Amino acid sequence: MSVLSDTALRADDVNEAAALEAKKLAEQAMSEQNSEIDHAMASIQLAEAVAQLRTLNSIRKKMGK
Repeated sequence: MSVLSDTALRADDVNEAAALEAKKLAEQAMSEQNSEIDHAMASIQLAEAVAQLRTLNSIRKKMGK
């Protein structure tokens, strides 16, 4: 199997508190909508934070935690 990715995170490197904070900040930035570029960057940051949280939840389910 081959996996192509622009980024990779190890399970030990996913910090739930940091991901939740990043999600909160991105949501705040999106609600302010200062410019299209700011909104686009906030959208990217939100997607990354949500992906990290999904990954963490998936790992926890597999490990039975």
